[in-house]
Amino acid sequence: MSDDFEFRCARIKQRNERLARWAGRQMGFSGPWLDAYVEEVVTADYDSPGHDDVVRKIAGDFLSHGVALGAEDIRRRIGQLDG
Repeated sequence: MSDDFEFRCARIKQRNERLARWAGRQMGFSGPWLDAYVEEVVTADYDSPGHDDVVRKIAGDFLSHGVALGAEDIRRRIGQLDG
């Protein structure tokens, strides 16, 4: 693997970790629950290329936890984290 590819993968993983911490806090997670949720989100990113799999996971979790944020809110947050 090239250094550029490895760097990009590391940046995406870090972004997903920050995104997952934000999302987990929206659902009231903390401590070990939040850490476990971060791992779930990072693993979800391996389902398909791009971040749609992560958006689907978090949006579904928000829905099941009664959080009034949707896919567009999550994509906006990704943009902020990437910016």
